[in-house]
Amino acid sequence: MTAPARPFEDLIIPGLVTAVIHVAAVLLLVYTWQVPSPVTAKRPDMQIMHARTVELKQKAPSKPAPAPKVAPKPVAKPKPAPKAAPKPAPKPTPAPKPTPKPVAKPKPAPKPVPKPAAPTRSEADVLADLQREAQLRQEERQRQEALVQQGKEDDALANSVIGAFQNAIIPQWSRPPSTRRDMVISVRIRLTPRGDLVGIELVKSSGDPAVDRSCMQAIEKAAPFFNEVKDLPSRIFESHFRSFIFEFKPEDLRI
Repeated sequence: MTAPARPFEDLIIPGLVTAVIHVAAVLLLVYTWQVPSPVTAKRPDMQIMHARTVELKQKAPSKPAPAPKVAPKPVAKPKPAPKAAPKPAPKPTPAPKPTPKPVAKPKPAPKPVPKPAAPTRSEADVLADLQREAQLRQEERQRQEALVQQGKEDDALANSVIGAFQNAIIPQWSRPPSTRRDMVISVRIRLTPRGDLVGIELVKSSGDPAVDRSCMQAIEKAAPFFNEVKDLPSRIFESHFRSFIFEFKPEDLRI
C-alpha cells in the first residue's frame, strides 16, 4: 500500500542543502576576490570537496485532514405576535332627554254675547203657526193612510195573481203515489217582467224526492206565465213576483 504523499516535507531537506551550498559559494567568492596586500600572503591549501548526487524521492501526498464539521446553528423559532388588547366596548349613548312641551296657557273663556231679545209676536202670528203645524200633521196622516190603503190593494191584486198561478200550475202536477196529505212543498220561482221562467229552487222539501221532483216539473210545464203578469203594475211585479215562493199542498191543492 503506497504511503500518502507529503510534498512539503520532502522539499525541506533538499532546500536546506541547496541554500547551504549557495551560501558557501558566495562566501568563497568574497574571500577569493579580496584586494592583495603588499605582503604576499600565503594561499591556504584548497580543500577538495566531494559532491554526490542525492535522489529525492517524492513521498506520496498525504490525504488532507477532513474539515471539521460545523454544527448547524439552531434556527430560532419566530416569536408569536403579541395579541392585540381587546378594544373597550363603546359607551352607550345616553338617550336624549325629552324636551318638555310648553304648557299652553288656558284661554280665557269668551264672554257670553247677550242674545237679542225676541221680537214680540202678535196673537195672529201665533195662531197662524199653530194652524200650519196642524195642517202638516193632517197631510202626513192622510199620506200614511193612503199608503196603507195602497198596500192593501196591492196585496189583494197579488193574491189574485197567486190564484192565477195556482190555476196554471196545479193542473200540470202529476202527484206520485207516495204523496201524503200532510206534505208541504215550497219552491222559489224567478220570472222576468214578460213572465218567462228564469229559475226554480226547492226551499222546503217534502222528504220524498219523487214528490219534490213532480212539483218542479209542474212549474216547468205551466211556464211561461205571460197572461198572469201582463197587466201587473211594475211596482207590484218587482215587490211580489220577481222572486216569490209557491207552495204545494196535496190535501186541498190550494196555496
